[in-house]
Amino acid sequence: MDRVAEIESEGNHRVVNRYGMMGKYQFSPSTVRMLGFRVSQQEFLRDPELQDTVMFKYMKENYRELRNVIERFDGKTRHGIKITRAGILAGAHFAGSEGVKQYLLSSADPNGITDGNGTTIRTYMKHFSNFSLPPLKL
Repeated sequence: MDRVAEIESEGNHRVVNRYGMMGKYQFSPSTVRMLGFRVSQQEFLRDPELQDTVMFKYMKENYRELRNVIERFDGKTRHGIKITRAGILAGAHFAGSEGVKQYLLSSADPNGITDGNGTTIRTYMKHFSNFSLPPLKL
């Protein structure tokens, strides 16, 4: 989670980017609401522990949705990078679970989804290609 925060916001829990993504993990307000948190932007930005809780819940949701993909690709090489559980979950933070599925199952564009800053899902997942995660408690 610390590495995602560093990539997203340099760990700044108070930042809002030009697209309205907020906090150290750069969540959209709609994702925070979808995860069941009813807080204002100001409340969210004031509370780094809440942001960690939201991130952990998001990772658990993505893990549930991507369990089969993780089992299929973990430890394999795809599009020139080693795929890890950490990389898949980081990719899901970047592009959603469907974006990860699209990237891993596609043989077309090796960069996959690109955000407004020009970062690709491939670059994001590569940052986590050597990371190992402890098992998530669902």
